[in-house]
Amino acid sequence: KNLAMVITGKVSGGLSVVSSLFIIRDIYIKWKSKHRGRNDPLPSTILLVLTMSIGDVGSSFFAFFLGSWMAPPPFPLAAGTDPSCDAQSFLFSLFFGSSNMTNGIMALIYWLTICRDKPEKDLRAWYWQALMFGYPWLWGVGYGARFSVQPADYPITWYCYGMFAEPGSMVAIVTVVVVASFFVLSGILILASMGALVRYVYQQERRMDRFSQVSRQASSSIRRGQQAITRSDTSTAGGNREKTIQVAKQGFFYTAAFLVISILLILNGCLLNLSARGDYDTLNLPMGYYLFYAAVFPLQGFFNFWINI
Repeated sequence: KNLAMVITGKVSGGLSVVSSLFIIRDIYIKWKSKHRGRNDPLPSTILLVLTMSIGDVGSSFFAFFLGSWMAPPPFPLAAGTDPSCDAQSFLFSLFFGSSNMTNGIMALIYWLTICRDKPEKDLRAWYWQALMFGYPWLWGVGYGARFSVQPADYPITWYCYGMFAEPGSMVAIVTVVVVASFFVLSGILILASMGALVRYVYQQERRMDRFSQVSRQASSSIRRGQQAITRSDTSTAGGNREKTIQVAKQGFFYTAAFLVISILLILNGCLLNLSARGDYDTLNLPMGYYLFYAAVFPLQGFFNFWINI
């Protein structure tokens, strides 16, 4: 069982690393081709995707791909020591925490820019920049620094990610509640932003349908030259709306991928606290659950790549 999780996690983790690197490469190529010879910064939403992808590369590589190679024996394929196990716990928490916090903030920024027409120049203010690109990494450092005080004594799955205390104790339960509360609050923010984006896309598509219908009716009663102008204006307006709708849908799917990973993380933490030793050996769960968790949980980078193409 543990060996199957180790191998499955490495495959999914490696796929996620490669996928996130492709996103970073794609963003760089687009920026270089469009901003050659200029110092124009990338839009905030693109920079957030870039930051999130960097976090996905770090978490997928250090935790999921390296996996038990950084863990001490007797875990399958173990080649590490206690210090390397602590380092893996810190690095996973740093990159995973910052990536997921960035995802939550990205949902808010998508909502502000698309549904509230917040201009990009306003997002260049220092406090917005600190929120978007400083706070997620600060959260990740704080989330991972706890292992400097409480070492990760054992791997709980196929990678090192220790708890504050013995599983089932009051401290461990409070820890899970606090972490789960963060993801629940982030989930509420994301769901609210997703709901607003879905509503906005639906309204824009209805407006486009009505606009096209009115345009067709009007074009039959005007001169040929005026008709050409009307079609040109219609094409431009429709193209702008289609681009906005495309961006809104992309933001929706980015945040949906975050929710899938967060739900798996919360579910897994609750199950491990129900076990006697904080590992899967004392849980009588179907083998399919272990393989499903090891296969899907590392795939946020792959999900983001699929959304980005």
